[in-house]
Amino acid sequence: MENGRIVSRSTALTLIAVFTVVLITSCVAAGYKYYLVSQAKKPQIVKDQEAYEHLLRVNPRDVKAHLNLGKIYHLRGKTDKALSEYSKVLKLDKGNLDAMFQIGLMAKESGDYKKAERQMKIVLGQNPRYEGAAYLLAQVYRESKQFAKAKEQYDLALEVSPGSADIMIELGMVYEAQGKKEEALKQYRTALLYVPDFKQAREAVIRLTGNS
Repeated sequence: MENGRIVSRSTALTLIAVFTVVLITSCVAAGYKYYLVSQAKKPQIVKDQEAYEHLLRVNPRDVKAHLNLGKIYHLRGKTDKALSEYSKVLKLDKGNLDAMFQIGLMAKESGDYKKAERQMKIVLGQNPRYEGAAYLLAQVYRESKQFAKAKEQYDLALEVSPGSADIMIELGMVYEAQGKKEEALKQYRTALLYVPDFKQAREAVIRLTGNS
């Protein structure tokens, strides 16, 4: 009788242990499934942000990770965090033109044209053919109504990107602002040669010629 009770107690303990293991395994599986589902629902940009944040916890001196994380923060509207990442890039790599360009781009977007101009001049001073720098500086000058300087930078931008219809149409706008209708038309028509369905260029031609 005593042995029966011992066996029964032992069996009960075994069953409890097995049940506990099964319960824990089920909970872990359910938790992992929830994790996978929640990850699948996240936008790719959020996944990329988390990946770079993890990389930087492992290696805080990864310049490329800081730069890419800054771009992601910028795209997500987290400007303070973006600028913080670009500052970290420059602390690790003082002459990093990519970080300088991004800081200038953010300054331009916020309407701080003086800062944007300074940043682009630094970038262009180091690399006159840095893609996008002359174009951004031209936009700064055009938006601040410094049209002669804008034209000069748009010309430089076209040397770097000779087939850019966007640059052509903005250069056309500069010519229009200067009252140079024929030069403006030339830019708009050239833009249409590269991008025939460029609505803004087509509308500009119609506006200046009166022909549809």
